[in-house]
Amino acid sequence: MQIKPNQQMRRPGCGAPWPIIESHSVSLRPADMQALNVLRVALLQEHAPLGATWFEQMGVRAGWCDHPSLYIEDHRSISRLTDEAAKRFEYRMLGLAGPDDGALVSAPPDREFEAYIETATGHEAPLVLPVEAGRRIHRRRLANDALNTPETFGQIVQLARRGGGLNLVPYISSGDVWVLASRVAQETGLPVCVTAPPPTVSALANDKLWFTRMARRLIGVRAVPLTREVYSLSDLAKTVRDMVEISTKLVFKLPASAGGLGNISFDAAPFRGLGLGEIAVRIRAQLQNLGWRSGDKLLVGRWDADVSASPSVQIWVPDEQQGNPLIEGVFMQVVTGQEGAFVGAQRADLPAATTDALTYQSMQIAILLQGLGYVGRLSLDAVLLGDQSKVVDIHWIEANARWGGVSIPMTLAHKLEQSGGTSQLAIAQHHLGPGAERTIAAIQKRFEAQRQEKGFDPSETAIFLVPPSTGLALIVGLATTATRAHDLTQIAFDACT
Repeated sequence: MQIKPNQQMRRPGCGAPWPIIESHSVSLRPADMQALNVLRVALLQEHAPLGATWFEQMGVRAGWCDHPSLYIEDHRSISRLTDEAAKRFEYRMLGLAGPDDGALVSAPPDREFEAYIETATGHEAPLVLPVEAGRRIHRRRLANDALNTPETFGQIVQLARRGGGLNLVPYISSGDVWVLASRVAQETGLPVCVTAPPPTVSALANDKLWFTRMARRLIGVRAVPLTREVYSLSDLAKTVRDMVEISTKLVFKLPASAGGLGNISFDAAPFRGLGLGEIAVRIRAQLQNLGWRSGDKLLVGRWDADVSASPSVQIWVPDEQQGNPLIEGVFMQVVTGQEGAFVGAQRADLPAATTDALTYQSMQIAILLQGLGYVGRLSLDAVLLGDQSKVVDIHWIEANARWGGVSIPMTLAHKLEQSGGTSQLAIAQHHLGPGAERTIAAIQKRFEAQRQEKGFDPSETAIFLVPPSTGLALIVGLATTATRAHDLTQIAFDACT
């Protein structure tokens, strides 16, 4: 095993338009690689659709090609996320794009925020294409709306023709993104790539139950919390009755949700000694609020009680022909509430043995997913159990087979660092209450005054990643130290209040 932490290594030819900076170089033991390949073959046999190549026949491939990119940060395929909530995040990837790129957002566009991103990053913004809501009854999708809006689709085709091809860079891979890609390829006859895994691979990796089973088979039974899969209220009541006897707290999770939206946790003690009927009555109302119905898949797990930290490993997965996945950082997540909602992150400062174990096991998972056809951004969430000064147990919780609250600001920081910016970052996410300032120009003026008053270097700053007018302050602080970066996020948030 070879692990080299805290080295900043740039690897060319890794299938990305952004700088990919490897923080930990990991080589798997031959015996572990052999076991991984055996499991890979088994999984490909168990999930035949993973080998489907329909999109290649339509002129599209998974990966990145050296052409302009169309960014699509659309969260609407995430379970339980409303259209209003999804709109808040549509601008979050804008700072990653270049002047020859494009980005889809809901109409009307926020031109003031687009100008702010240009100033804050020092890079010309891409072509922002606002799309009108389609006629779908339940929810809209940006890619689908763009495909069905002749003017917008025509602009996307022109973007591809000017650049000799096109990449679609979605927040999360979904069928409508691939359909849009195939239509562009048909219309232009040019190479089109989707910088994300095929939808079948994405859906599997994002499934918390499948991920738990896979990690158990790959790493061992101690690698994941006690978890059960249920489909009916009666099976759920039986599972709860059994698990409360050996647990202090349980959690229900919708397997395909994100950000804590599909989670409910509760104390086990009140359920001990109850009959199945009473258990079912007590949990039925909570499940209705969660949006779960009998017949749907639900994860029931033991909530780890002795959690000392919640790290997240950020990974870039290139096409298999371009080499192994690259670990770009281990971050410590800040979560809040019973659902474990994400509110921020900083680079982790863990004992070397713990970091070695985290990065080694995450590389096992990433290489396995790559062997199933996975391409693109990946983050792996875990919890650490026990005293961090000693050897700790690691429980892997889920794969975020998509971009997210850590990977986007981290990648932006790498891009700005390449242009001479600072290397340390802190991430903060706050909801803005009533009376908060929502105008980005006024907020930026306040922030600059406070930043200068407190003596920060001109290269140290904080950037809002989404318009504060959405009611969300999503901020990345960039500074010479992690502490100063965190302080800048607080100054930026204070400028809103």
